[in-house]
Amino acid sequence: ASAGNWRELAATQKQARLLAPVLGTAPADWNSLFPKASIVVIASAPFSVHEVLPKDWATRLRQFFDQRLETAGIIAGYLGALSPADLLLGEALLARGGETHIVLPFKREMCRHVFANAPEWQERFDQILLHASSITEDTERSCLNEGVNLQFAALRAYGSGRLRAIRLGSQLHLWGLEDVPWITAPNQPNFLIQHWRRSGCAWESIP
Repeated sequence: ASAGNWRELAATQKQARLLAPVLGTAPADWNSLFPKASIVVIASAPFSVHEVLPKDWATRLRQFFDQRLETAGIIAGYLGALSPADLLLGEALLARGGETHIVLPFKREMCRHVFANAPEWQERFDQILLHASSITEDTERSCLNEGVNLQFAALRAYGSGRLRAIRLGSQLHLWGLEDVPWITAPNQPNFLIQHWRRSGCAWESIP
């Protein structure tokens, strides 16, 4: 369904719930008549150009995403596309006809450079952007070391996903990758995951 159709469906579902008491039924009884329409936001550290991923890691993570997208009924994801985890989620969303909304902290060519030493992932980055439902990029920045921009983009993706879920009256899923396989040094706490913890948000750790 298109973004407009999902809004219309959400409005119809809301009206049905309002009618339920008049018809002598519980609002929850109407839920089975409508498809699930959840939203997901992912938190993951940007890829390091110096690291190589374990061979089976991508396969296992893609399987996890495929299963969770199906069971949660996720129709749209908001992500940064700077990590392999983001790209795998984007691919899984596209494979099931979902929406992929990309929020980049820099110009896309600078973001693409994150995968300069990993041609396969650079190609996957290109394909995700080619088929994305929307792309937001900060064209005023050009340095990949600007942590503030990375944090702002992460909050922007989270805020966009949260707002979309509110508008649809749907559940928002927050997925965070703490054990990052492309960083060999002790992992620094992920900014967005820290924000979720401080805010008391329920989030799911990606295995």
